[in-house]
Amino acid sequence: MFNFRLIRRVKFPAYWPDRGTNSLWPSNQRMSPAPYTLEKLPDGHNHFIPNENIRVGTMRWSQVYGGSLSLAGSKIQDDLVLKIIDPAFFPIPPTDPFVPDAPSYTEYASTPIPFSENSYRYTDDLMAWSEAHAYSKLSSLQGSLIPHLVDIFMLKCPWSKQDKIGIVMSRIHGRNIFDVCRELGCEIDGETGWYPIMSTITLCHKL
Repeated sequence: MFNFRLIRRVKFPAYWPDRGTNSLWPSNQRMSPAPYTLEKLPDGHNHFIPNENIRVGTMRWSQVYGGSLSLAGSKIQDDLVLKIIDPAFFPIPPTDPFVPDAPSYTEYASTPIPFSENSYRYTDDLMAWSEAHAYSKLSSLQGSLIPHLVDIFMLKCPWSKQDKIGIVMSRIHGRNIFDVCRELGCEIDGETGWYPIMSTITLCHKL
């Protein structure tokens, strides 16, 4: 299995932007001007060394691997997770006004996967920033109920010449979230399941 070479450390500001990306930007562009800084890594061997494919493939927004983090001058950290956010895997609506030559949705995947009609508004750096911001707000829960955010890097991937953003976090050995959602009834139509119940609660709260 290939290694991911780490290029720079990505540092996002502590605040959350007032607005998201400009809707006229194509999905393969990044925020401009960049609200984050790129810090140089120590000279030497800087890699994420994967040993497990956790969630990879097309139409998944990101690629997730289990493995170890090796930074020059530091002890190797094991049992971590690398989440690579890559616009190449973002779902594209069948009729995207800003990507007129994009193939239809059915050409991307034989099995339908939900997507947002505003998918083209997202960029990899905006999504990484949102995760970093969420982790900062949930700092007291990191390492127990949610993973501990280790760091965010620009890295090299074998499938692309462009640098990608990767989020490295600790691994929580728990149950698969998709299995839990299914047990709660997220895929059940009608009056049962958690989604209809929560929708009713939300509506009552607003009233």
